[in-house]
Amino acid sequence: MDARWSVEVYHREVKQNCGIERCQARTSRAQRYHIFLAISVWFEQHKRRI
Repeated sequence: MDARWSVEVYHREVKQNCGIERCQARTSRAQRYHIFLAISVWFEQHKRRI
């Protein structure tokens, strides 16, 4: 149960803080890059908070 909740929190934080849903990329490659970079930035911010 704890693992599921942590995944939910992760998804909520990524959506709210990284702006993945606001991506205006047209190609799938550009979308993948955008998502990868957004999650990478979120991860770095998360590491610094800890």
